[in-house]
Amino acid sequence: MLQVWIPLFRCYNGRTLPRTAEARIAVEVTNVPVVIVKLYEGRTSEQKRAAAKAITDVVVETLRTTAEATQVIFEDVKRSDWAIAGKLQGE
Repeated sequence: MLQVWIPLFRCYNGRTLPRTAEARIAVEVTNVPVVIVKLYEGRTSEQKRAAAKAITDVVVETLRTTAEATQVIFEDVKRSDWAIAGKLQGE
């Protein structure tokens, strides 16, 4: 299994996310591509739906698979549970 971390800057109808809203995705390359998106909680279902579509399109094109075989999992994380450079983001 191969895990690749990709900064996710473009999302939601092609708009660029601010750095504070940066999410990182891990693409597990197996027989069935699974993309796990960890991001701060608070995104709407509409935003996640748009992100899932954009991510699926990229995975299908890049890994030459099908949309039906591609899975996207969103994991919401509280800012207080996320640290960058040793500093909790909720502080």
